[in-house]
Amino acid sequence: RTQSIEFQVDIIDYKNVATKDQQMNPDDSDLIFFQLIDLLLENYLYIAADTALGYIQDLHSNQYLLTKARIRIMQGQYVEATTALDELLPKNQDNLQAWIMRGHAFFLHGNLFDSEESYIHALRLKPNLKDPVLQ
Repeated sequence: RTQSIEFQVDIIDYKNVATKDQQMNPDDSDLIFFQLIDLLLENYLYIAADTALGYIQDLHSNQYLLTKARIRIMQGQYVEATTALDELLPKNQDNLQAWIMRGHAFFLHGNLFDSEESYIHALRLKPNLKDPVLQ
């Protein structure tokens, strides 16, 4: 035998429902995408990371420019990486990571002069800087 059971069904008009992501401010949204990009880069998913970068709203923040440079270096697009870092460094001269990354990008591109200048600038910021790989 079958039994008839009545259930109350609420019909929701999802076009009128405010979701949590609509209530987020741009900084929170960007933070989520930066965390996603870090996860993607740790797993060598450069194209997906580049796609996620397109969803960042503040295109001139330090974190955006550093992340963009990091992705470009991993993709082998060294000129674009140095362009992003050159936009970042005038407003953030003490960013050690940016100077080192700039040195790496120039070195990998074959520009040894600018690479050396970037590494020297990084060493001036932190004279006792040592590479753990070389120790």
